[in-house]
Amino acid sequence: MDSQTDPSTKNQTGLPASSAGEFQDARAEREGKERKSRPASFEVTLRRFFRDTQQSRILSITKQKRYKAKKISRRLRRHSAVRKAAIQKIKRGW
Repeated sequence: MDSQTDPSTKNQTGLPASSAGEFQDARAEREGKERKSRPASFEVTLRRFFRDTQQSRILSITKQKRYKAKKISRRLRRHSAVRKAAIQKIKRGW
């Protein structure tokens, strides 16, 4: 039997093993050439970094955490309410 007509030598693409291998080799060579392009400049890398951080919302979440006002405890709220009531009482003159 010829290797091109034998169904056991065909791979997932349906092509004979020799044709499919040549196709994959050619594709790998093209991809290798694309990947070996010159390195990106500093400005491009910086722009890409800022875009990625903005899309992932890391910076906005960090700012929210930094400037978030913490909830005041019940004891402190009561204390300030008593103090404000005392100040208002003195202002009214009773």
